[in-house]
Amino acid sequence: MTYNEKHNEANGEANHDGTSNNRSWNSGVEGPSDDPEITTLRQRQMRNMLATLLLSQGTPMLTAGD
Repeated sequence: MTYNEKHNEANGEANHDGTSNNRSWNSGVEGPSDDPEITTLRQRQMRNMLATLLLSQGTPMLTAGD
């Protein structure tokens, strides 16, 4: 919800690990934002994704399966 690009600099691999094929959208601002419209949009997107998970077939996995 907050990043379009990966940010794995802290793991010591110079951000080369993992794929760069992300299916994410940051609502127009990379990282945390103080803009109330962006914060509201991101919170709504998170609620929508949680609702999709809870209403999908099978057992919802919130911890080990995320």
